[in-house]
Amino acid sequence: MKDKNNADALYARAMCFYYQDIPDRALQFFAHALRVDPDHKKSRQAIKKSKLLLAKKEEGNSEFGKGDYQAAYETYTQALQIDPLNIYTNSKLYCNRALAGSKLGKVEEAIADCSSALELDPGYLKALQRRAKLYQDNGQHEEAVRDLEKIFRLEHTHENREKLSDAKHKLKLSKRKDYYKILLVDKSATQDEIKKAYRKAALKHHPDRHSSAEPDVREKEEQIFKEVSEAYSVLSDQEKRHRYDNGLDLEDVGMGVDPTVIFSQFFGGGGTPFDTVDFGSAFGGSSFGGSGTGGRRRRGQGGNAFTFNFGF
Repeated sequence: MKDKNNADALYARAMCFYYQDIPDRALQFFAHALRVDPDHKKSRQAIKKSKLLLAKKEEGNSEFGKGDYQAAYETYTQALQIDPLNIYTNSKLYCNRALAGSKLGKVEEAIADCSSALELDPGYLKALQRRAKLYQDNGQHEEAVRDLEKIFRLEHTHENREKLSDAKHKLKLSKRKDYYKILLVDKSATQDEIKKAYRKAALKHHPDRHSSAEPDVREKEEQIFKEVSEAYSVLSDQEKRHRYDNGLDLEDVGMGVDPTVIFSQFFGGGGTPFDTVDFGSAFGGSSFGGSGTGGRRRRGQGGNAFTFNFGF
């Protein structure tokens, strides 16, 4: 090496390795510079900082490996304060702290740490992968898809393609209606429980019950009634429920349904738009239409038809 006896040159080369996060080589050249010039102040200061940073990083890694995630989190935090200018080392420290934080349930903080790592090193693949997983675990599916698309652009592997495809599927599922939640039943609910839940919800939200309410209330209740009927039409049908539970599309199963027909069929009507429904019996002996006395209503001529389509 041309400048092997030049302490300043050795120091400069050591700093290059230091800022590239190659600490072993950096320490080698710092030590060489001090052998050439034991009083080289910059090398003495730099070797001290480099050793401290490396020691703290290794200490955090050791604590994490032992399962002491809180100690690791704190140690990585201390390491990040040593040299704010060491971009590549700090990006790894942020990524490591993100993993420790995720183990402690600090999901939002972990996501922020991954983002900090990527601000320092935009091409840091591990930070991108870690953030994508954290987004998925946190139910932030759109953000997860964006990160996984970046990952796939960086590495066109079959594994990354599969992860991206899975994330897109989860995003699609996250946007569909939760029929179990609408009917207030568990995913393991029996058909009898689903029927009972539909009966209760349909009677509660049927438009006739709210015919004298304010327009905004009527509109809200009508929408809920439609969603309740939609949920029941899927969960009460074994094939549709199976497809729904497995995240499959429902468009091709003939999903256009009139909620008043479902109501009529459930409470003993004939099942056609013009069948009569005994609302007085269904609602406990009174008509919610306001003007009727017999509690019966015929759909088709003057009634409102509520239809919906299942789009995912």
